[in-house]
Amino acid sequence: MQVIIQAFKKFDKDNLGYIMADDFKGIFNAKNHQKLIRGELTDDQAYIELLQYFKKGNKSGQITLDELKEYYAAVSADIELDENFITLIKETWRLK
Repeated sequence: MQVIIQAFKKFDKDNLGYIMADDFKGIFNAKNHQKLIRGELTDDQAYIELLQYFKKGNKSGQITLDELKEYYAAVSADIELDENFITLIKETWRLK
């Protein structure tokens, strides 16, 4: 879960406790998205899917750390190894 916190903090620079989905543009890297790998989505479609996930029922576009963790709990179900999950998060959000 530390890598998810690291991703969240990348966007929550002012420590407001939330990030904005629109801030992902230009940073989100879908190359390891499971649906992209399987040929089910394009890069743009993966980005739109991510935005839609966070914006449904949340008209403000604000995302809390718990919401980001919840999203990645579902994503991690498709990934066998923790090491691969960590790599996915780091590459998706261009973390060091």
